[in-house]
Amino acid sequence: MLLIRNEQMEIMRCQRMSVMVTRATAHVRRFYPAKVVDLEPSQLELLLRDTLRVAYAYGFVTTSQALKFVNLSIELGVGFYRSAPYAVILQATDHLTADERVLHVRRCMALNAEDAQ
Repeated sequence: MLLIRNEQMEIMRCQRMSVMVTRATAHVRRFYPAKVVDLEPSQLELLLRDTLRVAYAYGFVTTSQALKFVNLSIELGVGFYRSAPYAVILQATDHLTADERVLHVRRCMALNAEDAQ
């Protein structure tokens, strides 16, 4: 039987976060350059670390899912997950997958854009 201590799990979590922050940094610099151009590297890293922690807490655990959550955060603003109706959608973990929740948030964004016009 393989036993993994809490300290070992924490090291793996830190390594995974470091890798994901690097990937997310490259991702947002490629797809959202105008939104992050004014951020210092340390500011962007902190922003992405915080965003990824929230993404993982909401069950966005794969690289693809986590980057989709980062996309939403860049597009809607930091803390978007606290505002209705996005918070309700993101908390629907019992009956919607992470990818389905992203689709529902995008539909909601489209409806809000139509209402604004």
